[in-house]
Amino acid sequence: MREINILVIAGYGQDADKSPPHRDFIIKSTEFAIKMGGLNLIYAVGGATNPDYPDRTEADATLQVLLETYRPLRIPVICLREGDTSADTLKAVLREINKHEYKVGTLILAAETSRAVGFAMDGLFVGLNQLARRIIVYTEPFPETPEEFERQKKKLLLKLLSHRSRFFNWLRRLYQKRHQRKVAKTKRKLASSPRP
Repeated sequence: MREINILVIAGYGQDADKSPPHRDFIIKSTEFAIKMGGLNLIYAVGGATNPDYPDRTEADATLQVLLETYRPLRIPVICLREGDTSADTLKAVLREINKHEYKVGTLILAAETSRAVGFAMDGLFVGLNQLARRIIVYTEPFPETPEEFERQKKKLLLKLLSHRSRFFNWLRRLYQKRHQRKVAKTKRKLASSPRP
């Protein structure tokens, strides 16, 4: 079996297809992987992380951007619509690769700059490093990246410990759910505020 090259695009919000920075991230990540040559498959990952929209996933938003940008879309895209955390979504990638018995040459993990270290760390802990000959982490910043670095640095230890302890895994999920509710509340508030 020949090696294949895979791009994994992390999802950031179920409305990423309507957010210019998120659209740019998806497009630039894809362009990077295409320019490297030999891209065979894209995994769009991310679950239904906004409690206000339980039927819309981050993976769906990524797919929408890809369909709107690349006509026709010549590279297969598989949406993995599960998980609340990057560890969950990367476990889904691992299961999918194992299910199809892919031999992976290059695995590109695309993540927002401030979240890239945690995303890559989750990939290593779930075992993606054992399936690919080479892993590349591609990052693009969002406008909020400078402030987000501080929040993400605080989460790194919890992410690390969540791979070793059920309690910290539970705590990580609790923290993630709280964050998702907070983001949903902020979006509702912004949507209901009068426009100038």
